[in-house]
Amino acid sequence: MNLPSKVCLGAGVFLVLSGGLLALTGFALGARTSLDLHWDNQGIETDVSYSYSDSTMESGIWENSVDPFSRLDVDLSLGSVRIVYGEDYRVSCEGAWTAGLDCESDGDTLRLTGSVSEMELVSSGEQAVVTISLPEGERLERADLHTDMGQVEVDEVPVDRLTVDSGMGDVTLSAVAAEEMDLTLGMGALTAKECSTQRSLQVSNSMGNVTLDGAFLGQTECELSMGDLSLTTLGSREEYEWEIDVSMGEFRLDGEVQPGHSERSGGANQLELTNSMGDIEVFFQS
Repeated sequence: MNLPSKVCLGAGVFLVLSGGLLALTGFALGARTSLDLHWDNQGIETDVSYSYSDSTMESGIWENSVDPFSRLDVDLSLGSVRIVYGEDYRVSCEGAWTAGLDCESDGDTLRLTGSVSEMELVSSGEQAVVTISLPEGERLERADLHTDMGQVEVDEVPVDRLTVDSGMGDVTLSAVAAEEMDLTLGMGALTAKECSTQRSLQVSNSMGNVTLDGAFLGQTECELSMGDLSLTTLGSREEYEWEIDVSMGEFRLDGEVQPGHSERSGGANQLELTNSMGDIEVFFQS
C-alpha cells in the first residue's frame, strides 16, 4: 500500500480499536479484564480492573473425559477454544470462571457453552482456554465454533465442514483438511497454514490480515474490509479462473503488480477475492 493509504489505515485502526476497547469495558462489568489483541503480529494489551465479589469464582484447570463425538457445537462469550488430537475424547478448561462450562453430549454431538458470567478472564491477564481433544486419526463430520471474544485454534484435526464465527480474536488453522470451510471474523488475524479444502472456502474479515496457504479447490471466496490478504495455493494458473478486486491497495500475482481488477476464465477451480482497504497477493506453486 502507498504511504497515504497506510496513514489512513493506521488512523482508522486506532480509532476502531479504541472504540472497541471502550465498548468491551462496559460489556464486561463485574469482571477483572485484560484484553490482548493482535494486529499484523503486533500485540496491543490493555488492563482494566473491577471489583468482583462472587465467592464461587475458581481458578486452575478443570478436565474431564466425554463420550465419543463426531460433531462439535461451541459457543463462548468470553474465552478461547482449541481443537487438537489427544489420547482420548476429553474437554479441559484452564482459567478463572464461576458457574463453569456447560458441556453436554447429544448423540454424536458435543455441545459447549459459556456465557460472560461463567467464563471470566483469569487474574493473570490471560483468557480462559477451553481445549477439546479427540484420539489421533479420528475425523470430525462438522465443527461449529463461535466466540464473541477469544482465540480459535484447530491443529491437524480434519473436519468435513468447519464453521468459525469470531467476533474479536485471532483464528489459527494448522494442517486442517476439510471439504468445506466458512470463516467469519469481526476483528482479528486469520492464519491457515498447510490447509486444504475440496469444495469451498469462504472467508469474511472486517478488520485484520488473512494468510491462506495450502490446496484450495472448488470455490474460494474471500472478502476483506480492512487488512491484507495473502493466498498461496497448489496448482497452476491454468487450473483456476478468478475475479479479483482491490479498491484501495495493490494486487500482486506471483509477485508482479497487476491492475486493481483482474479476471480470468477457463479453470476448474474458482477464486473470488475482494478487498476494500488493503493488498491482495496470490501465489501459485506450480
